[in-house]
Amino acid sequence: MNFSLTGILNTADLSRYPSIQAVLGQRWLYSHYIHGQVAWEHGLRCGKDEAQSFQVGMALELGWAAVLLLDDILDEDEMRFHAVAAWKTNGIGATAMEAGSLLVKSTAILNDWPSILESFAHAVEETEVASRELRKIDYGAKMSVLEPLVSSLGAMSVFATSWAIPESGIGKVATYETCAGQLVNDCNDCFGAKARRRNYPDLRTHQPTLLSQLLITADKTGKWYELFENAAKNDLPQLSLHIQKEIRKDSAPIFAYFDLCMARAKNALSEIKDIPEQEYIGARNRVSSNAKAWKAKIERLIST
Repeated sequence: MNFSLTGILNTADLSRYPSIQAVLGQRWLYSHYIHGQVAWEHGLRCGKDEAQSFQVGMALELGWAAVLLLDDILDEDEMRFHAVAAWKTNGIGATAMEAGSLLVKSTAILNDWPSILESFAHAVEETEVASRELRKIDYGAKMSVLEPLVSSLGAMSVFATSWAIPESGIGKVATYETCAGQLVNDCNDCFGAKARRRNYPDLRTHQPTLLSQLLITADKTGKWYELFENAAKNDLPQLSLHIQKEIRKDSAPIFAYFDLCMARAKNALSEIKDIPEQEYIGARNRVSSNAKAWKAKIERLIST
């Protein structure tokens, strides 16, 4: 048994979910990180059988696709994976209903294993705890980092890497990586917006919430909060331009936050217990690789 898009489409009855089929196809074509695949491989490494690992991975992919549809509606993004967003084609109501139905279907698949649903709840809890811990940190000009938004996507990322051994502590590693990864995504949305708007004129950028939070918190005059509120409501591309200007003047808050998240991820590695050796080695190599690659990407985006 292999984990593949064809396998998902053949197993799950998606005939009534054209938007999900479309976003899954585009995601598997363009995304370099398929969370269902990660969950499948994690399960096999931790001794779970192929059938269960496949079902968990499939449920995660369906849920992920559904949340992406809802995310595009909330952010008013008009493109997803180089294609027109589903809500622009099928309407907001139909797309939201389809996404909601798929979230129910995804949960129903996991219902056969109550312990796995408990693992997902544990992943949500770990993400929230990590966010609260980051919120308490003070450094550099008394800057307090605001709590990152704990999204369904963040919890799913943690779940993918920890569902088979939720009590081992490996999920805690992924929570800090997720926070750092959100910063990379925000930088990509913000600093890469000009090129994407040139290639896809209809595109409205994602709201770079975490970048805005960092700038709001570092600024004691209150001007950034007002700017963020006004720009977010009226002109997201303009907000990205404001953020670009401020970060290029002083990028220290951005790198301080990133370094903090990755340092916490590395520290969490030392607390892992009762985990297969190859799983630990994989997590350690992933953290080390991401720390270097993600930081280099932020530096490249800011300097472009």
